[in-house]
Amino acid sequence: MFILLLVFLSQQVANQPQIELKQEFLRGKALLLPDISLVGDIVNQSIIERKFKNDFMIREFELGIQGYIHPKIRIDVFASAHMGTEHKDDTEHGKDDTEHKHDTGHGSGLNFEEGYITFLQIIGPLGGRLGRKYTDFGKFNPLHPEQWLYVDIPDVLQKSFGEENLIGDGGNIFLNLPAPFATFRIEGGVWRKFTGPFEDVFYSGRLFSSFSVEEFSEIHIGLSSVAGILVENSERKLSSFTGMDVSFIRATPKDKIQFITEPIIKIRESLEFLGLYSSLFYSNPRWQGGLRFDFLNRELIGLNPIFSLLITETTKFRIQYGIKFLSSHGEEDHSEEISTKHIIFLQFIFAIGPHGHVLQF
Repeated sequence: MFILLLVFLSQQVANQPQIELKQEFLRGKALLLPDISLVGDIVNQSIIERKFKNDFMIREFELGIQGYIHPKIRIDVFASAHMGTEHKDDTEHGKDDTEHKHDTGHGSGLNFEEGYITFLQIIGPLGGRLGRKYTDFGKFNPLHPEQWLYVDIPDVLQKSFGEENLIGDGGNIFLNLPAPFATFRIEGGVWRKFTGPFEDVFYSGRLFSSFSVEEFSEIHIGLSSVAGILVENSERKLSSFTGMDVSFIRATPKDKIQFITEPIIKIRESLEFLGLYSSLFYSNPRWQGGLRFDFLNRELIGLNPIFSLLITETTKFRIQYGIKFLSSHGEEDHSEEISTKHIIFLQFIFAIGPHGHVLQF
């Protein structure tokens, strides 16, 4: 009887670690399940210039897979299916468009848009990223289209980088320096061009600070720069784009006010002020309205009133009207001609999954 009891107890002890292992395995498996999101972006664009042109497009369907493989290591992957585009700046009116026409790297079909690993804490406040990513230049370039306040890319960024945001394959390191009254971030990276104006390898750097001015308000100030070889008029030269972004955000549980301005300069052989954009928006849980101002040096002035109906937390319908005053200069008599261009955008954008929550007002 005593021997039978010992056999029974030994079997229970032997089985106990196996049961705990199974439970731990199941718990780990659940934690490793990624977040999966789908975002749809449907746009109708009507252009009224010398003649009327209307384009309806499913601009993008984006699939996002995100998650942690370690408490301090995160993976973000985004694939998108959208129409291919090729940027040609309309403001030059027949001039050589070498400077304004960039290979986007995107064609129709499924594209690997972004995919990177973020090491949140390598040593102390030092972190880094490896992979393909929208370059951290200013406030707008790192954002996905579903995060934009506008339907289109501001004109000064189109002139700088083309119709697609600047994207590169490579990596960067960043250093977060918290302080009692503010937060500071310093980062620098090396990238190989995926989309954008640079010939091949380019470099990026950014300084960013955030200040709390009262309970619901913050001021953000950033300084960004990207540099690499540009080919213009068959000449290869080291060039850089530098931008400063200043934004003010006041967000309460009931509404939100956002202001941002971002001037950009270009340095090639000399310093050239390219232009800027500024926008002011008011939002509440039901609707969002605002105005964007565009300025391109000696080329364009634009006004874009925008209104969005927030159908749900992750779904919105947006209308944007843009009027652009274009300036062209005669080469012989140095005369200046002003023309106007009217653009009406209708956009329906929706999202399923955690990534879609960036659509909140």
